Parts: sequence; structure tokens; C-alpha cells
Amino acid sequence: CLTQLNNFNGVFSIMSGLNSNSIHRLKTTWEAIPQKSMDVFDELSKLVAPAASFKNARAALASITLPCIPYMGIYLTDLTFIEDGNSDNKDGLINFSKRRLLSSVIRDIQMYQTPYNLEPVPELKSQLENLEPREYAELYKLSLVVEPRGKKRKKKKK
Repeated sequence: CLTQLNNFNGVFSIMSGLNSNSIHRLKTTWEAIPQKSMDVFDELSKLVAPAASFKNARAALASITLPCIPYMGIYLTDLTFIEDGNSDNKDGLINFSKRRLLSSVIRDIQMYQTPYNLEPVPELKSQLENLEPREYAELYKLSLVVEPRGKKRKKKKK
């Protein structure tokens, strides 16, 4: 649903959570997920892969129609590389090439400043507002309760 809404930030957030240690280690649980869902997971994994400076996410962003919520990490990385990799001055003069690069990234970010026209879903809103945030260490302990270390896995039936 998030990809249909062009909510790349949401996709990156969920995929980051699913790839966290406390979730990723749940081998038996992962094996129980239907293949159709795993195919979606694999596609989304490719979308959020950081390889080649987020090549797949950049391509997807370039092909969408607005509105969109981009993953800001891509642009923050770009801004950092431009800032750190280019001097402020060149031959005693202002480095306008650096300023143009920075301006280009900021212009890209500004392009996404368009509103969504979504209807609220009260049940979902209530559930999200009542979630209890948990620390990573607590989540990892909970994952050990679900699947203790050294637990032998049952072989999948073919």
C-alpha cells in the first residue's frame, strides 16, 4: 500500500524494522510466511537496497507521479557528499559548482512538497496512536522468547 501511495519513507521504515536483528533472526517465523508475501518482501528489499547510491529507489522516484513522500536519507546523503566532497572556494573564488549541486538537491526535495488527499481511517489511527514504543534491547529479548537460541527448526514439508 505504501508503494501505491508513493510513500518511500514508510517503505524504508518498515523494511528497516523487518531487517532489524530482533525480527531478522526469527527463522522459523520467516519460514511460515507465504511465498507470495515473501515475493513482495524481496521486491521491496530491492527497492530499498543502498547499492549504487540507492539506484533502485532513485529510479522509482523518477518514475512516479506526485504526491510522494521520498526517503530523505537519499537526499541527506547527497547533501553530505556534496558538502564534504567540494570546497567552498575554488582559486580564491566562491565555488558556484558546489552551490549548483546543493541547489539541485534542494530543488528535488521541494518538488515533493505536494499534499495528499487522503481520508482518515479512525481504527488505524487509534491503533497507531496507542502503540507502545520499545527499545531495541527489549525487542531482541522478546524475539528470544518467541524463538530461543539453539532451538531446532522443523524442516519444511515440500
